[in-house]
Amino acid sequence: MHENSPIGSQEATEKQTTEPTTLRQRIAELGVRLVELAKANESLKRELTQRKQAEEKLARHAYYDNLTDLPNRRLFRSHLKQALTLARRNQRRLAVLFVDLDHFKTINDSWGHAVGDRLLQGAAKWLKSCLRASDVVARLGGDEFIILLPEIAQAEDATTVAKKLLSALRKPFRIEGREIFTSASIGISLYPDDGDDAEILMKNADQAMYCVKQDGRNNHRLFSRA
Repeated sequence: MHENSPIGSQEATEKQTTEPTTLRQRIAELGVRLVELAKANESLKRELTQRKQAEEKLARHAYYDNLTDLPNRRLFRSHLKQALTLARRNQRRLAVLFVDLDHFKTINDSWGHAVGDRLLQGAAKWLKSCLRASDVVARLGGDEFIILLPEIAQAEDATTVAKKLLSALRKPFRIEGREIFTSASIGISLYPDDGDDAEILMKNADQAMYCVKQDGRNNHRLFSRA
C-alpha cells in the first residue's frame, strides 16, 4: 500500500496554484494584444482614408478649376470627345460655345483681384443655371469659359442658348456692397458643320468669339469660314 509522500503533495499543490495564475496572465496578455491590434487597425484605417482623400484631391485638381469648381480644359476636352463619338454614331449635331467676359481686366484693375474672383465665381453659377443637366460648362482660365451643348437639333438651338447666357450676364453682380456690370462675347461652332474634331471645334468657336470682340462685344456669332 502506497501513501502520498509529503513532497508529492506539495508539488501538486504548487501546480494547482501556478496553473490558474499562468492562465490569468495569458488572458491578460491576450487582452493587451487585442487592444494593440485594434489601435493598429484604426490607425491603418485613418491612414488609408487620408491617402484616399489626398488622391481624390489631386485628381480633382487635375480635372477641375480651383476657383469656380467647374471642369477645366482637360476634362472639357474629354467630355467633348465622348459627345462627338455619340454624335457620329447617332448622326446628331452638337455645339461648342466659347464665352469671354467683356472688360474683365478693367474690373480687375479697378476693384482688385478679390472682386474679380468673386465675379468669375458668380458668372460660373449663372452660366451653369442657364444650361441643361446634359450640357457641360468649363473654365479655360482667366475670364474664358467654354460650353458643350450635346444633341441639338439645329443651329438655332445654340443661338437661343447664347442669347439666354448674354441676358443672364448683363444683370449686375452684387459684390462687397457694389453692383458690378459686365457682359460677354460668345462664339459658336457646330458639329458637323464646322469640324469633326474636338480641337478644331474649340478653335473655331474661339475665332468666332474674337470676331464678336472686334465688332463691339456683348453679342454672339456663329463660326463662318468666310
